[in-house]
Amino acid sequence: MNKETRAIVIGMLGGLLLAITLSGKFTSYVKPGFRPMLLIAGGVLVVLAIVSLVMALRDDARPAGEHEHLPESSEDLAHVGHQHSSRAPWLMLAPVLVLLFVAPPALGADSVDRGINCGTPAPAGTTYASRRVQAADPLPVGDPVPLTMQDFVQRSLYDTAYSTVTTDIEVEAFVSRSNCDGAGYSLVRLKISCCAADAIAIRAHVDAPPQYPSDTWVRAVIRAVKNSGDQGDNYVPTATVISLTPISQPADPYLT
Repeated sequence: MNKETRAIVIGMLGGLLLAITLSGKFTSYVKPGFRPMLLIAGGVLVVLAIVSLVMALRDDARPAGEHEHLPESSEDLAHVGHQHSSRAPWLMLAPVLVLLFVAPPALGADSVDRGINCGTPAPAGTTYASRRVQAADPLPVGDPVPLTMQDFVQRSLYDTAYSTVTTDIEVEAFVSRSNCDGAGYSLVRLKISCCAADAIAIRAHVDAPPQYPSDTWVRAVIRAVKNSGDQGDNYVPTATVISLTPISQPADPYLT
């Protein structure tokens, strides 16, 4: 790859990074807090590409005697000609263009089964002690009360006041049918620590046939089933659905 091609590829990579960051598409891959760093990194790559291209063009414009090395034989000339005429380096731009025009979506239902445990069914007659171990803070104001899926799950498992059992809760999530759901389905949000590669599923099981296909984003009004979410189902609470309304994917599809 000659210097000009290398500079153009670097510039395209920097431009892609700036494009997906400024458009907001970057939240499909990393946390929103990475925005400043991505803008800086993209800007540095673009500047580096411009400087490299200018230097390469200046080198090409020098008189022949000023070049550091000139081919001394016909074999060298053929080799140099092959380097400059090769189109293979331009194939490196293909994935850049794909990401620019056909950016992969955020993770969805197809990723939920990876890494989840369906739990161990309890022997007949076995009951598990309640996990109610703490009094949660008062619920926010609202009817229904807006909570994140993570807040809903935590309260459903641990709140001694059973706040999510006795109150209509509104969450935003996507529909997923995992191997653990049987004839039912899950309402899911994926939580990331850094990027999509470390995503884990925060979910509530619904013991009813799904109303919408997997990957449909919904605004769900739900209540937790009392004392659901134990060792038998890997501590995933069951929810009763009051209403489901399809929505567009949120600007930030992950919990952080």
